[in-house]
Amino acid sequence: MRPSGLVVKVFDGTRKTIIGEIDLSITIGACEFQITFQVMNVNATYSCLLGRPWIHEAGAVTSTLHQKLKFVQYGKLITVSGEEDLL
Repeated sequence: MRPSGLVVKVFDGTRKTIIGEIDLSITIGACEFQITFQVMNVNATYSCLLGRPWIHEAGAVTSTLHQKLKFVQYGKLITVSGEEDLL
């Protein structure tokens, strides 16, 4: 993990310091992506959030209403659905 001096405003409006950054290979659907994660010490509902840089890089379209993420990989439409208990 690389050190980071960034400070971000979190959902409750407070400011938190980023502990560090780490590059990880993750699989979404059947596709693998290299993503830089910013590590924080916060109580959160989710273990990670995929932000705008990744969404734009993947050309993904998100729907919070339908809890779905869609993107095209190798000419094929990939749809990732949210977890059942969140729907």
